Amino acid sequence: MEPSKSKQRRAKFFASVGAIIGFFICLTGPLFILHIVLEIPLDEPLGQKGVWVLITGGAIGISVAYLIFSKLLKKIGKFSDEEIQKMWYGR
Repeated sequence: MEPSKSKQRRAKFFASVGAIIGFFICLTGPLFILHIVLEIPLDEPLGQKGVWVLITGGAIGISVAYLIFSKLLKKIGKFSDEEIQKMWYGR
């Protein structure tokens, strides 16, 4: 049974919001952890270390965003893998 259009629209919304939240948590979380571990106040810049932590957090974040996006669309919206790939890559 095919889910209704409103249910699919809701699934797309929740998947997009969840992916964005997951991305930003993974992007900024390691920066806060680095500040705590190095005992640096939050208003001081991290310099070169901060750049690499930001790049690594972004790479992990985009992976987490895709996982959240695809899992929510499969579970709530009953989309196929092919449809999810088309939505993710904008085809």
